[in-house]
Amino acid sequence: MFAFRLATPDHAEQIARIVIDTGEGVVGSLFDGLVPGVSSETLLSAIFMKGEGVYRTDNVLLSEEAEVITSLLFAYPAAEHKVLSLMAGLLSPARLEPVRPFLERSVPDSFFVNTLWVADRLRGQGFGDALLLEAAARCRRFGFARISLFCWNDNEYAMRFYARHGFEMVEYIPREHLPLAGHDMGGSLLCKHLDAPLSGRTIHD
Repeated sequence: MFAFRLATPDHAEQIARIVIDTGEGVVGSLFDGLVPGVSSETLLSAIFMKGEGVYRTDNVLLSEEAEVITSLLFAYPAAEHKVLSLMAGLLSPARLEPVRPFLERSVPDSFFVNTLWVADRLRGQGFGDALLLEAAARCRRFGFARISLFCWNDNEYAMRFYARHGFEMVEYIPREHLPLAGHDMGGSLLCKHLDAPLSGRTIHD
């Protein structure tokens, strides 16, 4: 039922759009107005096309219909979850510091899920569950026993989804440490230990 494959540079623009949407203001706070006449989406797309740091298409699994991405997993070892040297060189402290926790916090020795996204029309059909299975399979292949991720506390749908899959809060990040407009409840670092066999099978190897 689910057919996932690795992304290619041709997907960079769509990936950038999805990562921006799910980040809920983070990318915009970094890149909006940074280069006159160039959108945040264009800048992030260029980073994915070039393959800067973790922003590489081989870190992205996706499904698509008619060349349009319908679900996406962007994940990598947590040790690689850090501010790009490119960002540190381009961005002022006023842009970078407010969202540094979002860009750097992770659980050591874990596999970090940066983005898990399913198109609205496909929600409730098991795509999110299948993507988490894929994340768990990649986690094991990298030699880790746990998955970590960041979630905004005001995203009730996502918090319920991850709780249902056994994720627990390991760190609460209050708003004063992540002062981003529209997120008065701050965020949480969540973690799941893969201490039981995977249920079902993975689609991509």
